Amino acid sequence: MRILTSNMAASRRPVVTIFSRISGIQALMQRRYPDIPTKVVDAGGKAGKTYRLEKKLSDEELNELAEAEILLTDSPIIGDMLYAFPSLKWMQSTWAGVDSIFGNLDRAKPLPSYKLTRFAGTFGVHMREYVIGHIIAWERTFDELREDQAKKQWHGLLRANYRLLSSLSIGILGVGDIGKHVAEACKVFGMTVWGLVRQDLPKEKRSPHVDHYRQIDGLCELLQNCDYVCNVLPSTSLSRGLLNGNMLENCKQKKSVFINIGRGDVISEQTLMGALRKEWISGAVLDVFPTEPLAEDSELWDMKQVKITPHISAISFPEEVADIFSENYEKYVKGEDLNYVVDWEQGY
Repeated sequence: MRILTSNMAASRRPVVTIFSRISGIQALMQRRYPDIPTKVVDAGGKAGKTYRLEKKLSDEELNELAEAEILLTDSPIIGDMLYAFPSLKWMQSTWAGVDSIFGNLDRAKPLPSYKLTRFAGTFGVHMREYVIGHIIAWERTFDELREDQAKKQWHGLLRANYRLLSSLSIGILGVGDIGKHVAEACKVFGMTVWGLVRQDLPKEKRSPHVDHYRQIDGLCELLQNCDYVCNVLPSTSLSRGLLNGNMLENCKQKKSVFINIGRGDVISEQTLMGALRKEWISGAVLDVFPTEPLAEDSELWDMKQVKITPHISAISFPEEVADIFSENYEKYVKGEDLNYVVDWEQGY
């Protein structure tokens, strides 16, 4: 077991227990914020194919976690341990998504009494680059050009057929913090932006970069008007299966490209493949899936119009985690409301 404690006395400031697979997070915390006392319970080092816990914890490590007042941890490794923290007052996740936590809730038991906060406020920058990069690559046929180069073929007339982003529209499903960043980036290139929200927003809360807001009952209209459809929604009871059935048939006139950087369960794999085969949509850029990692026998791997990335549209940089956490830590010490609190009832 590897438990490290900082030299800072913790008499007035509560100790933060770090249980994370983010490499070097404690050393970084001590360099940037030496007045925050920390100790580490080893989570097994850098993740491999998945981010789940791959080591068996010792009794001593389990005791350290059970005694923690504040826990800085990764959602995937903590999911099945939700009820193992009798002393916990606050859990800060290093992930934006918390579906791996809520997937392990036992509804027969009372909800956890400690506060849960998610990592937010930074992923928007990461994800907007991912989205814009893929849109430009798609419109400028970068993959096909690379194949031409490999074959030493010059297809000037064929590859000169592209569209400017300023002539295109994008529908963003979920215009929260991340969705607003995506909208802003798309608007820089002159795209027409549609945004899907759960409820009507007052004017002061609307993004100036979204041209058309729609609620769930306007989803069909949004899909019918967009060249690209980008899902940013978290996994909730309202979003799961939202695009199942014949919903994507609304895209058939525009032949939209579907981009998913939210959660994979917004649409089933079979539904997505059916929409591609029926040419309701012309392609898909997929960073998330209902089950991860994507099974090797999935037909998605072999579909030429599908681009697959392994859930990396936004990752948690240690520096960003430290900065977001330190701000919340100071709020905790002062008894102020924390940022990015997750509602145990709502699931987000």
